Amino acid sequence: MIVGVDLGGTKIRAGLIGRFDVKKEITLLTNAKQGKNKILKTLFEAIDYVFQDDVKEIGIAVAGNTDGRKIIEATNIKSLNNLNLSQIISKKYGIKSFLENDANAFALAEYHFLKKKNPKLRNIVGITLGTGVGGGIIIDGEIYRGSFYSAGEIGHMSIASNGIKCSCGNYDCFEVYCNGKALERYYYEFTKKKLQSTMITNSLSKDKNALKTVYEYSKYLGIGLVNIANIFSPDYIVIGGGISKLNEIYKPAIKHFKKYAIRAVKNTKIIKSRLGDNSIIIGASLLSIGLKKK
Repeated sequence: MIVGVDLGGTKIRAGLIGRFDVKKEITLLTNAKQGKNKILKTLFEAIDYVFQDDVKEIGIAVAGNTDGRKIIEATNIKSLNNLNLSQIISKKYGIKSFLENDANAFALAEYHFLKKKNPKLRNIVGITLGTGVGGGIIIDGEIYRGSFYSAGEIGHMSIASNGIKCSCGNYDCFEVYCNGKALERYYYEFTKKKLQSTMITNSLSKDKNALKTVYEYSKYLGIGLVNIANIFSPDYIVIGGGISKLNEIYKPAIKHFKKYAIRAVKNTKIIKSRLGDNSIIIGASLLSIGLKKK
């Protein structure tokens, strides 16, 4: 058994994992504003809840840059920056601990799940759609991090020239066109009314402007998918996150992809996550495989 943890800015989710099966799990509030010691206390509480004697490893996924041991920069939990979390966990529990970016963990889980049915599978790119747009790259079965542990930041590639500022300080990033706030912005442009993204997606059957909104979103998603395929030429691009579950977004995005992708990458398959909400904690449990050449 392996413990997999998704350490997020809002919630900490821990699971006892047997390959792709979540045997036991718990979700706790991170309480990020209360500082490092409180976060670690909550993290230990989550791990303790699912831990048992036959656990061999602990894998932790966090939003931000890591080098496999240390959190270089946490996206939403600044108090954990430069913290050697792997060492802390290994010392406390007396077993190996691994640390990775959450989108990389997502991609790793999806890769190994797909490989069960396709042994010749080599490369995938995983993207997560939510508050931001995350990306993970798997090349020949291993996580690709790049020279500075930041590969996969596909949310910050520029896909337009409309002058919309991103949280990173740049303009027209993929993320500002395909995160949850983007849906709210498109809806406002069509109606001059403010509506939360969840309300927009829940009203597709009765609100024509909501349908126009998600179609607008899908166009930009399609552009992003084309860019990813052109750069990496992967076997699959796997899309995760709540927004990706909507066929009203997914299907038009595939049409845009097929329309604009160059012929060489049209064989890249665009699919929804096969593991859903469990992808990240399952991927965290597989880190010793994905990082074997670290």
